[in-house]
Amino acid sequence: MRTKIKSLSQEIGTMVEKRIRLEILKEQAARLNKELTALNKEIARLEIGEVKKRPLAKVVKIRRGGRRRGEKSVKELIVEVLKRAKRPMKPKELTEKVIALGFRSTRKEPSRTVDSALRANPHLFRKVAPGTFELIKG
Repeated sequence: MRTKIKSLSQEIGTMVEKRIRLEILKEQAARLNKELTALNKEIARLEIGEVKKRPLAKVVKIRRGGRRRGEKSVKELIVEVLKRAKRPMKPKELTEKVIALGFRSTRKEPSRTVDSALRANPHLFRKVAPGTFELIKG
């Protein structure tokens, strides 16, 4: 009886070992398939000629005095856009229009610059609705 139990426990042990090895191999196969898919995509992209040019590290010179000669400030551009529109606008919409007029920002999100300018100049811009500003006619 003891030998049967011993052999039965050994069989169970080997089955558990095999099951664990199988699970490990499945995980490795899934990881390798994922890598293979990524490599195939890269090969296809290179064969087609869609090599993306990676931008070089951008060196930003910090200048005193802010903007170059002849450039308008973001505040001046916002005033110009709001005068032309003759209606209240949201900062994101204003940002699109201001960029179209030539505004350049070193920020990742230029809409924050526009939003800051709107909120920092309550004598020029009035909040008429949540996130909507208009030009104060003076």
